[in-house]
Amino acid sequence: DRLAKADPGNAVWQHSLSISHSRIGDVLRALGNLPDALKSCRERVAIAERLPKAAPGNAGWQRSLAVYYSKVGDTLLAQGNLAEALKSFQDSLAIADRLAKSDPANADWQRDLAVGHGKVATVLAQHGEVPQALGEFRHGREIIARLFMEQSPDNAVLAKDFRWLDAEIAKLVNDRGLSLLRTEQYDAAIADFDEAIHIDPDHVDALNNRGWAYWLKGDLDRALADLDAALKLDSTFFDALIERGMLLLELGRFEEARKSLDAAKSADARRQVM
Repeated sequence: DRLAKADPGNAVWQHSLSISHSRIGDVLRALGNLPDALKSCRERVAIAERLPKAAPGNAGWQRSLAVYYSKVGDTLLAQGNLAEALKSFQDSLAIADRLAKSDPANADWQRDLAVGHGKVATVLAQHGEVPQALGEFRHGREIIARLFMEQSPDNAVLAKDFRWLDAEIAKLVNDRGLSLLRTEQYDAAIADFDEAIHIDPDHVDALNNRGWAYWLKGDLDRALADLDAALKLDSTFFDALIERGMLLLELGRFEEARKSLDAAKSADARRQVM
């Protein structure tokens, strides 16, 4: 800090100071001190914003600024400030987009762009803007999928990104399917549950929900198959046990229904204790 103040024109010292603020902010955020973490984040952004102006061609400093905007967004999101978090993530995404377009072969910059789309989508989803959020998540997923094809499918970082984006997409389409189900739009709901299960074949909630949708639609065989599949993944899943028991009663399979409802009662008792 003293060196940077002594020579404000020394870009290297200014960059070092911004890195120090970044590390302090990361520690404060990890400790749960969000107000001070945000203050530190904004101090490093203020420094980082000056550096590209001094050297517009320095892509490394541009990327650092994008990272710092993203960290401000992370802190604001943790505080529940969705509007400002969205702006910070969008500022970060704009830089990532410019860098990615300037060098399409740079895998790190392409990954930054994918993650940026995911972070913007996260805020949009929390704000209830599901179509826009899905668009952003899918855009990010397309970039990661392309990187997988161009690089090794064993890349652990890309694999983690892919799982994150897939999980978020599956969650959103499953939730949208539930909303459609509640308004008796059964075919549209089933299509959403199909997509969630296609993304994650072990998505127990989507399997249960699709089973419920088939039951309401009158397709009892498919309904039972989905409920059985959900319970194969989680034998104590209360909702699936209840629905399966009621469905078996409707089919006249009373002994199986009793066992399923008894299992639901036991699962509920364990859930109450927890």
